[in-house]
Amino acid sequence: MIVTFVALALSCCTPQVTADCGLRPRLQSAIITGRIVGGEMAKLGEFPWQAAFLYKHVQVCGGTIIDTTWILSAAHCFDPHMYNLQSIKKEDALIRVADLDKTDDTDEGEMTFEVKDIIIHEQYNRQTFDNDIMLIEILGSITYGPTVQPACIPGANDAVADGTKCLISGWGDTQDHVHNRWPDKLQKAQVEVFARAQCLATYPESTENMICAGLRTGGIDSCQGDSGGPLACPFTENTAQPTFFLQGIVSWGRGCALDGFPGVYTEVRKYSSWIANYTQHLLQDRNADVATFTITGDPCSSNGSIISGSEGDFSSPGFYSGSYTDNLDCKWIIQIPDIGSRIQLSFTEFGVEYHTFCWYDDVKVYSGAVGNIASADAADLLGSHCGMNIPSDLLSDGSSMTVIFHSDYMTHTLGFRAVFHAVSADVSQSGCGGIRELLTDHGEFSSKHYPNYYDADSNCEWLITAPTGKTIELNFLSFRLAGSDCADNVAIYDGLNSSQLPKNN
Repeated sequence: MIVTFVALALSCCTPQVTADCGLRPRLQSAIITGRIVGGEMAKLGEFPWQAAFLYKHVQVCGGTIIDTTWILSAAHCFDPHMYNLQSIKKEDALIRVADLDKTDDTDEGEMTFEVKDIIIHEQYNRQTFDNDIMLIEILGSITYGPTVQPACIPGANDAVADGTKCLISGWGDTQDHVHNRWPDKLQKAQVEVFARAQCLATYPESTENMICAGLRTGGIDSCQGDSGGPLACPFTENTAQPTFFLQGIVSWGRGCALDGFPGVYTEVRKYSSWIANYTQHLLQDRNADVATFTITGDPCSSNGSIISGSEGDFSSPGFYSGSYTDNLDCKWIIQIPDIGSRIQLSFTEFGVEYHTFCWYDDVKVYSGAVGNIASADAADLLGSHCGMNIPSDLLSDGSSMTVIFHSDYMTHTLGFRAVFHAVSADVSQSGCGGIRELLTDHGEFSSKHYPNYYDADSNCEWLITAPTGKTIELNFLSFRLAGSDCADNVAIYDGLNSSQLPKNN
């Protein structure tokens, strides 16, 4: 079976400010006019949270200061595919703050930092721009002052009201369809947040992780080069000194400032837990040494590749050029050094020719090291996947895992990128042998081995938790169990107490 769950009903409440953020010490007014397309220069200290993301000393994107060591930006700003490159390195990236004028390196408070780490959202999709968000950790620490301040991060329930007037800023194109006319001085604009229904009507492909902002008549918008920059919205619009929350990240749109086509932004509140996980919690437990991994051998040869390490990533051949080729048979055997741990595999992007039973092209994942697929034990198969939906995370039974990718003689698409890391042996990601918690607003999960048969004597539990004020809608997209007397069954309970009568069995 595959089950899709959707958490519905949005709520809006008063944002909680836990530290000094979102302030503009030099200014007394939140009201501005003008545009980025067409150009109006920002004042010193007007956007103290603004950061510039540079690659090989060239400013390519914007970003937002959220902490003394963290910048928030768009994932596509560090996607080599966007620059027609095979790969890009964080060592070639820089972050600059308080840079009002790019031709003047003496702006008050201006600082430049090398990059320590870049964290792209695990489910970023370069085709749809869903989850277009990344965190940048800098080497060193930002010193706050009149021209350098962090923006506030909204909570998960702090939705910005329709029609709210918000600020955008950046160094991007000042005329649509005239690329590389990037100004030297930081530009600014004021835009309005569109209702979700209006955004969806204009961009049916947009997801619930996105919001739209602009003017209904066009003329004001972010543009190429502003990507990753802030959509900052005042909490109290009519006060002399409002507090600004980072409600959006410049992501994509149709043209720039066109009538009827607002800009599309990653909605930051949807990622408040993800941001906190890295900036507050995960880094406290991070080892001083950065985990490394090695790949030995050609994955598309008869013997395949051996991937050794505690965490890492790999992709199908041709992934960064946009497509895999015909007649591939590739194999990766992942081995982690701690034999007492297990491997968790997550696909960050996935596009493989679809068939109901994945008979054409497919990605098979096995628990353990598989030498020959013909002799592989079916009980070790964790999943066989095809299509355009990102599969659920997979968990090995021990310290090794095998990934096998096959393509036939015709019809090929993007391929996949996967990341892996070692987890404790008592973790149950599948929901079988433990409880898997599902905490996101929407997603999919399936029985073990789907679309193949599930194991006998399985006892699997999934706990779906919605934020306060929301309800859960559960839809079965595919359902087939053995027997006619419900000996094999799926029971759904309303609430945490499993002793309650099931709502459906």
